[in-house]
Amino acid sequence: MMRSSYIIISLLLFFAISMVSCDNRTKGCTDPNSPNYNPNAEVNDGSCDYPSQTKNTICFFFSDTENNTCGTFGLNLLDQVEATNPSNNYFITVHPNATDTLFTPAGIAIATALNVAGFPDFGIGNQSSLLTQSAILTALTMESAESSEGAVNASFSTTSDSIIVNIYGKFFISDNSNYFTTAYIVEDNILSPQLGVAGNYNHQHILRGSTASNGIGAQVNTLPVNENTSFKIRQGIFRKPEWDLGNIRVIAVLWKQTGSGFEYINAGE
Repeated sequence: MMRSSYIIISLLLFFAISMVSCDNRTKGCTDPNSPNYNPNAEVNDGSCDYPSQTKNTICFFFSDTENNTCGTFGLNLLDQVEATNPSNNYFITVHPNATDTLFTPAGIAIATALNVAGFPDFGIGNQSSLLTQSAILTALTMESAESSEGAVNASFSTTSDSIIVNIYGKFFISDNSNYFTTAYIVEDNILSPQLGVAGNYNHQHILRGSTASNGIGAQVNTLPVNENTSFKIRQGIFRKPEWDLGNIRVIAVLWKQTGSGFEYINAGE
């Protein structure tokens, strides 16, 4: 009887080992919403990567090259804030005035979302009218301390006339809200006149465009949002000849609809 049991166990072990050794299926990430998705993978090996749950913040600076106060007070305040920049923070300079040489239509939607009434101004989270260094830094600290409802990051490639962006996202809560995402094209080192500054000024973090024509983005979910679900959106934007690709950054942003407005949720590259 003992010998029979030994034979049975040996056979079972042999077949188990044979099955493992004969599994030649390609392993990798099988989730197409993951940045490291492997279209050839047949078995998910747990290697899928997703945006981090870290809460990143954006300090939007609303400016106007035709406004003397923006060139003196506003730019100086931006420099002061950047000098004491908290971690996990982005800066984007928005020019929503249609007659401004650095104008982009997406800036109007962002200014509207943050209830910006004039220039210069700073917007963080769902706050605006932040016109002192202490108020801006306090808002950045408060925003970065909030738990992250979701996160996004982006990869991009270029063609002769376009920037093609893949936005990857993940939700960390279950919610009945509508979420939207877009990617902003941001350029540094743009030499352009600025009222209040002698000669050409070297503008930084300038919003050049958005992958969504409305400036806020495409809706990424059907209701409700479920915790740990992921998404991917592929979008393109026409690349204007004056853009310097060597100074371009692509920052993906996740927004949440709140009534008739929008609330900033998170951002990433």
